[in-house]
Amino acid sequence: MVSCAETFLPFKERYTEKNSDPKDIESICMDMSVPFEAGARKHFPKAKIIFDKFHVLNVLSVQLDKVRAGFLFFFIALGKLNLTPA
Repeated sequence: MVSCAETFLPFKERYTEKNSDPKDIESICMDMSVPFEAGARKHFPKAKIIFDKFHVLNVLSVQLDKVRAGFLFFFIALGKLNLTPA
């Protein structure tokens, strides 16, 4: 099984076989996987890493939900919020 970091190796090899220089790759768009990013940086060191919008928004959404839940419990604990039906 190929590790995430090594998924770039076959592309780099094919790219080099066509007499192209991996240093010419200017940017790579990907998800936010740390091993995947490490592989991109290893095989294409000059490429700018761009995280795709879906994964960025997903991380932000999860973090925002944690903050929202924290505020909810805080106000319930203070007795400032009553969730029982009237």
